[in-house]
Amino acid sequence: MIRSEIARRNPDNLPMILTGDFNIAQNDSLIVDFSKVMKNARTNAEVTDSLGTFHGWGKTSAIIDYIFYDGFSACSYYKTLNEPYAGKPYISDHYPIEAILEF
Repeated sequence: MIRSEIARRNPDNLPMILTGDFNIAQNDSLIVDFSKVMKNARTNAEVTDSLGTFHGWGKTSAIIDYIFYDGFSACSYYKTLNEPYAGKPYISDHYPIEAILEF
């Protein structure tokens, strides 16, 4: 479904970024297969981490949030932002993630 929607919305094959909470682990066949369509920032970044993105308020650790991209030459940096913010250990049950993509 995501692949067909990308094709519909991006017929000119412009650079694209897809982010989200997919609620599936990185070794799930859906993520593995989708990584053949778009690049996974975490696994393709020159500098990356292996921290969980979902923590359930400090009760668990799982990688279920993703940044996928296509049409960029590289991902130089990926990070899970797990530092306290404004004196709070958690601002959500997920940590934010960021990536630097280059043309």
